[in-house]
Amino acid sequence: MEKLKQELENIKNNKTMAKAVYTHLIENYDQISDHVQEKTLSGCIDYLFKKAKSQAKNNCAVVEDSKVYKWAVEYYTTEPKEESKERVEEPEEKREEKPKEKSEENQISLFEMMG
Repeated sequence: MEKLKQELENIKNNKTMAKAVYTHLIENYDQISDHVQEKTLSGCIDYLFKKAKSQAKNNCAVVEDSKVYKWAVEYYTTEPKEESKERVEEPEEKREEKPKEKSEENQISLFEMMG
């Protein structure tokens, strides 16, 4: 529990959310105690944002507290996936640069529409 408390004190961003998640984790410490040393509270917060982002529609997500708390416990109780350390890159000559689109070309001014 002391490790989580120390990690909470070191969090700079999303402090309010981190405090709420921390409180839930302490209340459910028996479920996560075997994994606390392997993972971090900041990693948990990142995980929660990624999970919420995966459910977002039009870049907006609303997630119930109970679901967020469930994800927090899930973060601590699931084994991390092995990521491939080898990265396959295309040879330089095969890479094509995509032309950048100008977002202003497709925009319509409301003032222009009013006449």
